Formats: sequence, structure tokens, C-alpha cells
Amino acid sequence: EFKKDQEIMLYAGEVKIGRDTDSVHKCVAPLVPDKLQIDARLYGNESKYINDFRGIANDPNCELRSGYDELGLPVLRVVATTNIKPNTELLLNYGERFWDVIFQNSAPSAEKANVHPTKGRNETCEFPIDREHHTMSPLWHHVPTLIQKQVALSLPMKDVYLKAHNGTTHAFARSDIQKGDEVGTIGGKVLETEDDAESGAVLYHIDMGWGKMVQAENEARWFGKAQCGAQNCNYYLDTSLYGQRFLLITAAQNIKKDTKLTMCRRS
Repeated sequence: EFKKDQEIMLYAGEVKIGRDTDSVHKCVAPLVPDKLQIDARLYGNESKYINDFRGIANDPNCELRSGYDELGLPVLRVVATTNIKPNTELLLNYGERFWDVIFQNSAPSAEKANVHPTKGRNETCEFPIDREHHTMSPLWHHVPTLIQKQVALSLPMKDVYLKAHNGTTHAFARSDIQKGDEVGTIGGKVLETEDDAESGAVLYHIDMGWGKMVQAENEARWFGKAQCGAQNCNYYLDTSLYGQRFLLITAAQNIKKDTKLTMCRRS
């Protein structure tokens, strides 16, 4: 059972560059207007099988709402617009434009003026989803890092501040941080080899089968390099609520306010 305004799931699929008018399809939804779309035709989850309410019910019982995930990337959430009882079909409003375009592309020219296509069920998505193509979150592999940075919500580390000294910038604790507490995440570009890194880049290597390393582009770039065992912060691969993997920074010891932050890293 879902209550009104309760999130049901994310609308999942491959994030692709495209304008709203580029593709009209049951399994394609606008993520960032006229810039990015979520294409669920190949990869996706159960959300791509939610039908339009026309021909099935008087009104939709859920809708797509824009938001951001824990990493600051835009997402579409499927949210209940009314209380929904168990075994009730989930129904969206695809919008008149969707059906007008489907009608224009499908009806014979002689019938376009007088006939409207059957509304409601639009079985255009492959069923079922196999395990290889099932994902609970948007997949960003088609979108360049620069565009991801443009559309992402800035999520500064609330317990970290930067200060320059003798031409070098360092990261410091804004307040006391207890051992094991979360400090932030390492934001940046996933690289396959060090040859792909920019000159002077700070790299955090991943030895757990997910890419090779991350070129830090947020506050993590300014954490000092310490010998392993002497650092006051650790990082490790973690997984978000919807299965997205990221590098989480935690305190390796109790850290006092205004202490320089350090991590064990190779470069």
C-alpha cells in the first residue's frame, strides 16, 4: 500500500543527451528539459511498464517528479498522487502531446482528421526485463562528465573547509568529527588508467573491481597525502539506496576542529 506523496520507485534507464522533441516513446521520459532523457527501452526497472490512465481509469494515481539522489544527480521519482491499495494498477498521465504524436505517426493519412488512436495500454516495451538489463537507478555511461557536473546539484562537504597557505590549498575540519562519522564523498571522474588523468590530478584508486581510479574534483582534491596508517580519514566503495556506487569518506579517528584532513592514497 502506498500513501499519497509516497515515493514508489525511481524511473530507471539509460540517461542520454536529447531534447524533449527528439523521441516520443512510452519508455523515454525527460530528465532535464531539452537536455537529458531517461531511455528505458533496453535497461530499466518496473516503472517502464506503468500504463497511461486513459482507457483504464478516470484518473492517474501516480506521477513523475524531478529530484536529486544522494550524489546530487537528477532523478525522476514515481510518486503516488493518492492513496493506492494493494493490487491496484499504477497509472501515469503520459500527456496529450504523447498521444497526439503517436496518432500522427501511426494513423493512415486519410484517417488522421477523424480518428484518434486507442488510448490507455501502449505495449511498446520489452517484457520481462532480464537480470542483465534490470537497474534500479539511472545509468549515466552515455553522458560526458562535464555535462553531469552541469546538471548535478552541488553537495559541499558540510564539515570541511578549504584554506590556502603559501600557495597551496588544504582541507580542514570545520568542526569536531567523531571516528567513523561520514565526512563526504569523493566527487570526480572515473578513469581506467593514470594516463587518462590531467596533469597534477589527485587520484583515488579503487581496488574492488569498479573502474580503476577517481580523479578528485571536489574538496577531496585538497585532502593531504599521508602514509597508510597515519591518515585521519579513510575512503571506501559504498552503494547508494538505489544501487549507485560511490567513494565514501569517513573519519579514521576522532578529529578536532581546524585539523588538516589527510588520506592514504598513491598519488
